Amino acid sequence: MKKALSIIISLLVLIVGGVVVARTAVYPVKDIPEIKSIAKEYKIDPYFLASIGHFESRFDEKDYEKNDNNGILRFSDETSIKLAHELNIQNFKPSDLVNDKTSLKLGAYYLSKFKDEGLSKMVQEWNVRNKVDDTIDRRAYAKEYYVPKIEKNMKIIKILYPEMSF
Repeated sequence: MKKALSIIISLLVLIVGGVVVARTAVYPVKDIPEIKSIAKEYKIDPYFLASIGHFESRFDEKDYEKNDNNGILRFSDETSIKLAHELNIQNFKPSDLVNDKTSLKLGAYYLSKFKDEGLSKMVQEWNVRNKVDDTIDRRAYAKEYYVPKIEKNMKIIKILYPEMSF
């Protein structure tokens, strides 16, 4: 009996330890309350928004760099200005993208434009949010390579972060 109990406790410690490592090192997601709130506001899946954030930046913070893709959702200066204007955000500057809530809000708004067309279309349009590259079909590329990765991320994040659902 003691041996069985010892094995069960060891397995539980391994499982809990594995989840902690996965949440902090492999699949970090931060700003969960903001993700839930913003996703709800724009009527998109919070796990999808978190998956895009993880895919783009792994939620790593970096300082603003002019003419680079910035924020956890990696917007260009031009795209962020356009989206902030559409959202009527007063006094917006591209450097505001280092604020995670601002980046998430712009991303959720952008993605919500395509939500009625399904996840695949949302990912395809996400891939062209900053520019259209004439040398490759970025939408076809996203459909083939990014959609499966985002779907996998969503499944894993749903398991690791059950508190994100609403």
